[in-house]
Amino acid sequence: MVHTQEYESLLPTKNTKHSHRRRSFIIIILVTIAILLGTTLGLAYGFIYWKSRCIKTHKHVQLKHVLPGSFGIEFKLHTKNTSDTSTENDITIKWEHEPKDIRYRQKTEEMVSNDSVLTTVTIVNNNATVSYELGNETCWLNPDNSSIFEWYSILPLIMESVRSNHREDGCRERMWTTTYNGRRVFICIIDQRISYIRYDNRVAQSQEWMVPSQSSIKLPSDATKCGMMDSEMTSLLVVDDDKRQNTSDSTRQQLSYSQTYRKDNEYLKQPEIFVRSAKPDCLFIHGIGVKSPKTGYKSLKSMSYWGHIEKNTPQCSSHKFIQFNTVDNGWDSVSLHKMFCEFATGSNVDGRISNKIIFTHSMGNNIVAAALHRKVCSFDVQSSKWFSVSAPWRGSKVVLKLEDLCSGHLGPSHHKSENLLWLVLEHTKYCTHEGKMSPAYRTLHPTYKSPTGISYDDLVAVARLHVTGALCGTSPWGMGLSLSFSGTLKFIQSFSHLDQPNDGVVALNSCNVFGKKFQSIAKFALMSVNHLESSMKFGCRKPLCSWYQIL
Repeated sequence: MVHTQEYESLLPTKNTKHSHRRRSFIIIILVTIAILLGTTLGLAYGFIYWKSRCIKTHKHVQLKHVLPGSFGIEFKLHTKNTSDTSTENDITIKWEHEPKDIRYRQKTEEMVSNDSVLTTVTIVNNNATVSYELGNETCWLNPDNSSIFEWYSILPLIMESVRSNHREDGCRERMWTTTYNGRRVFICIIDQRISYIRYDNRVAQSQEWMVPSQSSIKLPSDATKCGMMDSEMTSLLVVDDDKRQNTSDSTRQQLSYSQTYRKDNEYLKQPEIFVRSAKPDCLFIHGIGVKSPKTGYKSLKSMSYWGHIEKNTPQCSSHKFIQFNTVDNGWDSVSLHKMFCEFATGSNVDGRISNKIIFTHSMGNNIVAAALHRKVCSFDVQSSKWFSVSAPWRGSKVVLKLEDLCSGHLGPSHHKSENLLWLVLEHTKYCTHEGKMSPAYRTLHPTYKSPTGISYDDLVAVARLHVTGALCGTSPWGMGLSLSFSGTLKFIQSFSHLDQPNDGVVALNSCNVFGKKFQSIAKFALMSVNHLESSMKFGCRKPLCSWYQIL
């Protein structure tokens, strides 16, 4: 009995040892799992934190942090505008990282009628001047604003660019990128230097990396200023430094006037869609300044007057350009009316314009309106559209002074800057080689009485009845697509005292005969372009391209 009791007293002790072992084993497993789980979570959290830090750091690394604090660079940029004008650009930039001082110089050699015109744009702290050099003659003037110089506007954005995953064959590193005017700008950096910049299918190739002194890029201080500030003088005047006129007020007025009606990107936001069974043919009628052929007309598939407008008019099934003599013939020429109607309808009597989009520029507007008024042909408003560009519906006050501009005073001259003006006036056929005003311009006199009996009021009535959309320019400088012509139109506008705003040839109060349509309809646009740019002769930029594309 004693042994049995002793044996039974030992059993709980044995079970207790097994329980302790089992609990210890379970605890060890749980601790191990906890350690593994903690380690895994710690590694995952660390990875996530490291990755977020890397991404955050990457997003804040901009090109200005990579490039030297101060540097200079020279680019080569070649642009061929049309068959009779080409541009070679040398762009020199000095960038000061601290303070943010940008010094910019762009030299442009432009061929105009086989003569070389060298223009130099100099911008220091947003103050810009443009100098013109023809032979041994040089003068300068102030543009309306520095924003017209595209590459100058792109420069500050480049410094804010970030590295992308985009690669190109010509660049061994990943490209840096930013956005300008809604389009991507790509920058290739090699060994902490800019190799090239690509924007809108144009490449600015780095030619030299340097550190130019401040004195190498400076505004002109003792050079001659081009000017025509005195309407009583028939020659270009030299304006002393202390008599320079501040153009900022007029600049702000013009910009404010344009922005009241339309913002740059508003054209694409408010398209009106035409429903047609098939794409129409597009017909282009040029304005004054074309002398060939002397008689008759040509139907062309392209024309330098309109640049490469076919690239920005995808709504057309075909592009046809009429070419006729608008130097010796005015807008009331019966022969021009018949030629237009035959071109547009296939008949010069009682033809009907159907399933067409018509683009008219400058005096071409007056020609078409006069032809319709005389009922040489008719216009089907159900199937056809008519878009008016830079129209002098009520003539132009430029004509009042053009006789003086074309006179012997501005023939071959030794006066600084006169030869440049003379060259461009002759190139645009404002003046004949003999120094007289082209006959067609006489028909644009504001008080002109046509022997046909057609008046400006008749033209305006036709326009209001048939025109679907219109574009009017508000700046003689425009977009600066051709600095030589921009400068000349600025000269002409100053001399002729055109009403403000104007495009250098036509005042807005002559172009806009459509009232409030410019405020409410996207196809009626006011734009900071000059008279020659609006036909896309020198290419286009936003919003000019956008306007043509939505029509």
